Amino acid sequence: MTNSVILTGRLTGDVEIKQAGKTVVANVSLAVNKDKENVDFIPVTLWGDVAKNVAKYVAKGMRITIAGELATNTYEKDGTKITKLFVNAKSVDFIDTIKKEENTEA
Repeated sequence: MTNSVILTGRLTGDVEIKQAGKTVVANVSLAVNKDKENVDFIPVTLWGDVAKNVAKYVAKGMRITIAGELATNTYEKDGTKITKLFVNAKSVDFIDTIKKEENTEA
């Protein structure tokens, strides 16, 4: 049995990619409107080329649609078991985009 999630929302911050071994990863938050007054903030993990492309073409406040799977991360803090839900993104569609300028110093 496979789970799948498709969400459309706005990035709550700029994407910062990091190295996880040989793989590029980015953790972002997606603001998804439930209705006119309620918003959910969904943590999303982006991997590899997906993370690189989102970092290159999208910035805070821009809309994207992500498709992926719901995942959990369980850890213990101060003797309490904590389970965090997030979406592991498999693909991203850009609704709003920008092209970030390459650093071109003379």
